[in-house]
Amino acid sequence: MQKACQELGAWDDKVSIELESNWNRWISQLQYLSGIQIPRCIKPTGFGAINRTEIHHFSDASLEGFGACSYLRIVNDNNQVHVSLLLGKARVAPLKAMTIPCLELHGAVEAARLGHTLKKELHLTVDAHFYWTDSKIVLGYLSNSKTRFHMFVANRIQEILNQTEVSQWYHIPGKLNPADLASRGLPIKELPHSVWLTGPLFLKEVNISSYLTRSNPSVAINDPEVKKEKTVMKVSTDRDFLTTLTNKSSSWYRLVRSIANAKKMLRERSWKRPVLTCEDLETAEKLLIRADQNQHYNSEVKLLTEDRPVHKQSKIRKLTPCLDDHGMMRMKGCAQGSPLLTFDERNPIILDRSCHLAKLIVRHFHEKTHHQGRSYTLGAVRQAGFWVTGASNLVKSMLNSCVKCRKIRRQVEEQQMGLLPHQRTEPSPPFTNVGMDAFGPFIVRERRSDI
Repeated sequence: MQKACQELGAWDDKVSIELESNWNRWISQLQYLSGIQIPRCIKPTGFGAINRTEIHHFSDASLEGFGACSYLRIVNDNNQVHVSLLLGKARVAPLKAMTIPCLELHGAVEAARLGHTLKKELHLTVDAHFYWTDSKIVLGYLSNSKTRFHMFVANRIQEILNQTEVSQWYHIPGKLNPADLASRGLPIKELPHSVWLTGPLFLKEVNISSYLTRSNPSVAINDPEVKKEKTVMKVSTDRDFLTTLTNKSSSWYRLVRSIANAKKMLRERSWKRPVLTCEDLETAEKLLIRADQNQHYNSEVKLLTEDRPVHKQSKIRKLTPCLDDHGMMRMKGCAQGSPLLTFDERNPIILDRSCHLAKLIVRHFHEKTHHQGRSYTLGAVRQAGFWVTGASNLVKSMLNSCVKCRKIRRQVEEQQMGLLPHQRTEPSPPFTNVGMDAFGPFIVRERRSDI
């Protein structure tokens, strides 16, 4: 019926010769249905006391269909074994093209559903449930906990694991699997003598431990059902990037030039080192200062951007901060009307003493003043247009850690007098120990004069 619906375009179209012969062959097999008898008794009369009860579920699939079957295996006190069919289901493969592993997974889902149904409906004390499949790929899917699968496969794996345990699944060769008859089909005439009704022969053995082989194969990387790993690239914002770069820098001069070079190379789309101008360096300085102020004075900058005063608890409230045309926060100095001072001196840029950028700037002007004292360094920093909170203590700690300053300002070492010899300290008669001064002066006669 599925092939007919797949081939025919309209209701009145004639079927193909191959499909018609297959249909007639199937019709001719219906007469053998009356001869099929399925025993419904799962425990024979006079079997005795049951020692162990097991249910074995088998699944298989092919391009034609998939199915599952369940068998009850009981063992009595005399080690006699009886196997009976409990439940079996067969399905045709979906019209949508699917891979063999997906179809095998469909069969495993049917086996798990059969086991769930029998647990609810069968009023027997079952010692163990066993699930068998001849697909090592399905066993790999079930035992894998790291690989991510596509949604179709992942949902069915989850359904199987919700109703069974991985330790209950075993591998069985295809020739011993009775569910192979459900996946490939069987003529009705051969059904009464098949293992579909009687169960596989190895279940009738007393000891089946040799067949319980654990197989947990790994999933191949190129498996079509495995979700490919996606490479995620994290793009940092300018503020995070500049902060990281600033904290790794040890020179204000090199930091400004590196930012200026990067900006100009990106703008010109060239890896060749560009020629920097004063405007490029000033732009890089402003970019670094804005990023640092946004990190340490984020709330103040946000309020000033909205033309609102800073909150009363702010540490820089007394500095009367304001934003300039370039978005940098400056201090309104007392000498706003002085024509002798530049704009940067009247309105210095506010920096926090704890930030690494302030330390780089202070070190830069300390070296620029040739390692002068604290007053000279502070004057150079403020003359350049920077107001660092707590700058005096910062400069003091900078001077204490500066190697060259420690060498210059170190106290003069004093030599300790050596120990006197024992001849000078022990009492003795005069001239017992006599020394001669051999260091001159030496009188030399040259012609008639003494030198």
